[in-house]
Amino acid sequence: EALDIARSRCGPVEIWLAAGTYLPDFSVPLWRASFRPTSNVTILGGFAGWETEADERDPQSNHSILSGDRFGNDKADDLESMSDNAYRVVVSASERGGGVIDGVIISGGHAAAIDFAGFYNRTYCGSTSPLSRGAGVTVLSGSLTLRNSTITDCAGQSSVAVSASGIGSVR
Repeated sequence: EALDIARSRCGPVEIWLAAGTYLPDFSVPLWRASFRPTSNVTILGGFAGWETEADERDPQSNHSILSGDRFGNDKADDLESMSDNAYRVVVSASERGGGVIDGVIISGGHAAAIDFAGFYNRTYCGSTSPLSRGAGVTVLSGSLTLRNSTITDCAGQSSVAVSASGIGSVR
């Protein structure tokens, strides 16, 4: 919800994430369920809830997790348990896509779509990319900066953690 509000703003927006697990909107198909930051947004993780300044946060102790694990049921080395996960956890796919993610754990993406009836290649915000890569982060356009962040427990057929294609870049 905070990202929806931030997308409507013209100036810079900081979103502070307290320790906890955050899920994307799963009311849409799994291939579309993702966090979609825009170029004016900085997502900062690692807050306990008492801080008044960003430099007081502690991402090492206060884990802020952006997760694609819809039901919290993933098991290590069990791809079947990930079949209900979001294909990609973070996606930048528009002319305003990008931003900064700092101090966040990105987990639970399952970019393992198979090709049936054209489902493998979906057009997403004007860009077409296979849904079998970039389970953690996919950048189709825009520039996304990851700082002090970890991508973990994601699965896919290729480029599992990060995929950048088209006119997108990841720093």
